[in-house]
Amino acid sequence: MKTIRAIFLLPLFAVFAGSTVLAAETAQAADWQARLERADALIAEAKARQAAANAEFSEADRACYDKFLVNRCRDQAHKAHVVATREARRLENEGRSIEREVKREQLAEKDRERAASEPQRSSEHEERAQQIAAEREQAAAERTAKLADKERKAEEGARRRAAEAERLAKKQADHAARVAAKIEASERKTAEKAAGAE
Repeated sequence: MKTIRAIFLLPLFAVFAGSTVLAAETAQAADWQARLERADALIAEAKARQAAANAEFSEADRACYDKFLVNRCRDQAHKAHVVATREARRLENEGRSIEREVKREQLAEKDRERAASEPQRSSEHEERAQQIAAEREQAAAERTAKLADKERKAEEGARRRAAEAERLAKKQADHAARVAAKIEASERKTAEKAAGAE
């Protein structure tokens, strides 16, 4: 009874484990996507703040020339610009750091997947090598069979030609013998006529 229960529960466990792995991969991909979106938002905000700081500095710098203490005003505008620029750079660095971290995690995950699938790839490679070797052996056997067939046909052709040459030589010999017999018979008749005429 336990074996039957185990047989029925094993596929369910496999489905559950597969769905758990798929859910974990989906959650991880969603986490990476959310973090990358946050990084993009931080970088975009940093660029916007830098542009605003540059515009404010430019406007404040022009306004300083209308004041009595021009250099002091320009120094204060410059200090405000430096503070705003540092904040923008901090935001951009934070966004870039998040991007690097996500890319590192994705690369580590790819490495883990590659390492996990290495035995399967290795067995597939071995199977493919065996298949190629079998195909080569089969091709070699077919080539050998074709060469043997060609040699057999060549031998048959040579025997046929030899038989044909022998038949032709016999026919010519028979013909020559018949011609010689006719000539001899004709000469005999001529000799008999000549002997009968005397």
